[in-house]
Amino acid sequence: MKGLLSHLIFSIGLWASLRPADGESLVNEDVKRSIDLGTHLAKITADLTLSNSGPSPASSFILALEPGLENHLAYIGVTLKYDDEEESSLALEETRVTGQSGKFFKVKLGMQLAAGAKVKLALESMYTHVLRPFPTHIAQAEKQFVVFEGNHYFYSPYPTKTQTTRIKLASKNIESYTKLGNPSKSEDSVDYGPFKDIDAFSQDLLKLHYENNSPFLAIVSMTRLIEVSHWGNIAVEETIDLKHCGAVLKGPNIHVDTPYEINRQPDELHYTYLDTFGRPVIIAHKSNLVEQHIQDIVVHYTFNKILMLQEPLLVVGAFYILFFTVIIYVRLDFSITKDPAAEARMKVASITEQVLTLVNKRLGLYRHFEEAVNKYKQSRDVGTLNSGRKALETEHRALSADISALQSKLKAEGSDLAEKVAEIQKLDGQVKDLALKASQEAERLVAGKVKKDTYIENDKHLTSKRQDLVSRIDTILDTL
Repeated sequence: MKGLLSHLIFSIGLWASLRPADGESLVNEDVKRSIDLGTHLAKITADLTLSNSGPSPASSFILALEPGLENHLAYIGVTLKYDDEEESSLALEETRVTGQSGKFFKVKLGMQLAAGAKVKLALESMYTHVLRPFPTHIAQAEKQFVVFEGNHYFYSPYPTKTQTTRIKLASKNIESYTKLGNPSKSEDSVDYGPFKDIDAFSQDLLKLHYENNSPFLAIVSMTRLIEVSHWGNIAVEETIDLKHCGAVLKGPNIHVDTPYEINRQPDELHYTYLDTFGRPVIIAHKSNLVEQHIQDIVVHYTFNKILMLQEPLLVVGAFYILFFTVIIYVRLDFSITKDPAAEARMKVASITEQVLTLVNKRLGLYRHFEEAVNKYKQSRDVGTLNSGRKALETEHRALSADISALQSKLKAEGSDLAEKVAEIQKLDGQVKDLALKASQEAERLVAGKVKKDTYIENDKHLTSKRQDLVSRIDTILDTL
């Protein structure tokens, strides 16, 4: 009697350990599975109708990944479908089912699935590195063929009443595929099923050998450096290492051969810019990434705003020290004896610079006087003309006196530039005479003593002669 009781307890315990932890009365009423093998990734989606055939409600169910694919899982998600075509994502947490291999997730429905009720779910999963190139080595001009191995059946801890599977390939060129259930092939897809009354945890090898010329690229490592400046900009720098994971190219191509196997470490760069005590760095690492992982990252931190003055103060201080050093340096005289010739050249250069400034300023007087003459012709106000003529005479006399004084200094230094300055003075006197004559012609025009056509002709002649003299002065200035 005790032996029978022990055997009964052992059988009950064994049955409890083999059954799923949640929803043991759930049934997959209908499964429409789609496997997209059009790229170098395997995307498996399934529209699932789950029913509760037990007497008590269920709040969660177990989602299983078939053995052989669980280590290649990059992303998995489950959404709950409503009758109004709305969807909501469900929370998953990894769990274990005793006595079964593979990876399992406990999915919370977010509600109580009553006895006899049904719910529609959408499953999506992405797998990396599950397409195996075959042959493994090809020439660059050859087509690439790959092999995919999976399961004909929807791997689940619950029985499935009806299941169909559609496999979409990268091309219509298929070398071979398994023939379970007499599948149908059309263009670049293969349809399996419908399969009926499938037991829980059923497995049957699905294998396809087909052409896939998609780029088999994988990012081995990616380092993204985000530098936040509190003065208004954010600098983003990405360092990406790509690797070709498809068939190995044979024949002439660019590659690197090493005499023995090596482990390459990530390239490292170190930047410092106006940094005195270091900057905090946040490093986040994630492996086996696919498109579904692209989401925003939000970083919250506190920053002392007074530190915003650090960089500008460093720059200002550096330039202040630089300029102060240059000022001190240029004022230091490291020569043992002074060079009289060098001092004379420096003095002559200084006087010449003053002459250039005064001559250009004097030439500007003629432009202002010409504007006064034009205003007089329009307004016929004699006061405007007299005021302009008086300003010209006064300022011209002062500037000419200053230039003559500088000319005397150049002559005292024995520079031949004094003769050129004298030539400029002579030409400038002629320019002044022409300017005054132009004002007299304007007075005659306003007084009606000369016709307009005659005035225009005379003014054109005077302007031409004045421009010629100014050009000669500019030529001499260029030689100073």
